[in-house]
Amino acid sequence: MKQKELQSGQVGLVLLVVMGLLISLVLSVALRSLADTTLSRQERESGAAFSLAEGGIENALNELRQGTVNTGNVTIGDSTGNVTGFYKVQELQSHSLYLAEGDTAQIDLTDYTGATITLRWTKKNTAEDPGCGVEGSGTVPAAIEVTQIPTTGATKRAYYNPSSCHAALTTSNSFAVSSGVNATYLSAKNHPIEVGSEGVLRVKMIYHGATLQVVGAAGSPLTTQLYLVKSVAGGGDAKQEIEVKRGLDASGSVFDYAVFAAGTIVK
Repeated sequence: MKQKELQSGQVGLVLLVVMGLLISLVLSVALRSLADTTLSRQERESGAAFSLAEGGIENALNELRQGTVNTGNVTIGDSTGNVTGFYKVQELQSHSLYLAEGDTAQIDLTDYTGATITLRWTKKNTAEDPGCGVEGSGTVPAAIEVTQIPTTGATKRAYYNPSSCHAALTTSNSFAVSSGVNATYLSAKNHPIEVGSEGVLRVKMIYHGATLQVVGAAGSPLTTQLYLVKSVAGGGDAKQEIEVKRGLDASGSVFDYAVFAAGTIVK
């Protein structure tokens, strides 16, 4: 009798262990399934939010191309109504944007009253500064070509070497020297502006790409130079935010040396 009771107790203990293992396995599968479901939902929500935020950016850029600037919040939403957001455009009165080698930034000088304008380029301690090598593409920091196209009068051009490599480059390119006193930027120059025939200023990167910052003189603010477009969308646990900068409409640098005339040009 005692042996049967002992065997019965052992069987009961084994059953309890097996049931515990089965319950643990079922709970593990259930939790894994719940986690997968949650992750899948979050991925869908994140993708939908990003898609809507991206659409907001496209809407804003398209409006800018058509001449519309929405500085207030413009509400956006998807077809399900589960994801909502907004986009807006901020007008910036200074220029700060990366330009690849050969790219040109256009600065609007309308109503600008300053005698000079401050140009800073090439961020220090970044890939924008490869050090001073042999003159050529990508081997030295950016030099710049500055073109003022006035409303009246002749177009004027100036060229400035990177401050760190001027001595090595000036014998071959004869560019003017820039300063290196700014803590953030390798090169800087207070470029003279012909007051009264401001027009536009075009700045082109030579040798290397660089971030260009353009700031008006004290007491002489610039008009809008850049548009900062911000789009935010969210739904459920997801939230996505995208920001892009857009410069002013400008012709390509290939036209900087083109000759324009109202009539026939005779050689």
